[in-house]
Amino acid sequence: MISGVVFDLGSTLIRFNGSWPEAFERACVTMADFMQSQGLSFDREAFLQAFLQEMEARDKQQQVDHIEQTTSAIFRQVMSQFGYSKLSTESVRKAMEKLFTVMETYWQPMPGVHRVLNRLRDEGYRLGLISNAGDAADVYKLIYNARLGGYFDPVVISAEVGFRKPDRRIYEVLLQAWGLPPQNLVMIGDRLEQDILGAQMAGMHQIWLIAEKKLDRDFSGEGEIVPEIVTEKLEWLPRLIRQI
Repeated sequence: MISGVVFDLGSTLIRFNGSWPEAFERACVTMADFMQSQGLSFDREAFLQAFLQEMEARDKQQQVDHIEQTTSAIFRQVMSQFGYSKLSTESVRKAMEKLFTVMETYWQPMPGVHRVLNRLRDEGYRLGLISNAGDAADVYKLIYNARLGGYFDPVVISAEVGFRKPDRRIYEVLLQAWGLPPQNLVMIGDRLEQDILGAQMAGMHQIWLIAEKKLDRDFSGEGEIVPEIVTEKLEWLPRLIRQI
């Protein structure tokens, strides 16, 4: 019997409305302009190229080792290449705030998400969240902006624990917090190679939510990773969970 429901965040509970490459480039420009306005002198175009390259390299490496390298760590690494190796914690925090504030404007709640979460909570399920993200403050801001605060306990973020889905350890953080056997939990997410595979390795039930996948046809891992249940509709989740 299912007693706990674990959600992914991006493209599961919230959706990105826009072009990710264009939005991220705009965000990086905003961050670089802010740093220069604070008196730092560097070639903006060279910085942007270096930062984007390091972010791409991080993404590729994380697909292999599932170790989270935070965005702020990458920012520090790149800035050191331009002669700024001793930025204050506050300077880095403000730079990340500039970067993610731009990106946050593109995220919106999935249609009907609050109705579904309210129903699951009313039916007595515990609700948790596991998110792969390079910045924890950004995740909490996205949760707040989407009016999802108060639904999830715990919220497990890779930037805080150091490893990413599908690494079993990030699931164990939640399992230990709840003290429940994995067979009593179901993971709901949009990424086969992260959400579904990770849940399978942790011994949890899985529902692959492909509401957003219909838009970009990104089915990485399809055929190799077979989810327990597949659905295109967020609103079908309460019924599907009861059937497990």
